[in-house]
Amino acid sequence: MLTFIVILMVTILFPIIMILFSRNNVLSFTFDALAYLFFILFSSLAAYYVWEILRTGEVFMTTIHSLFLNPFFLIASSYLGLYVIYQLLTVCLKNKFLIK
Repeated sequence: MLTFIVILMVTILFPIIMILFSRNNVLSFTFDALAYLFFILFSSLAAYYVWEILRTGEVFMTTIHSLFLNPFFLIASSYLGLYVIYQLLTVCLKNKFLIK
């Protein structure tokens, strides 16, 4: 239960911290560039695992789930999840409060 609460707090606080730091153009660009690189890593790993399963002819459902044990996939998907929340908050704040 404590782990869930910590994950929930990080999910709420990290995008808010990103919004505060994104007023600096260099950091804003860094957040965007990291999202771009992590998206390439995320999609490449997913495509590779699917291709490997199709190539070997394995049809077991547990085979594709080995992707979730890959630390690069976990890091990339975690950052992308936080980045999407950051972008949604940015759009909402710009629309509601006209923050630049």
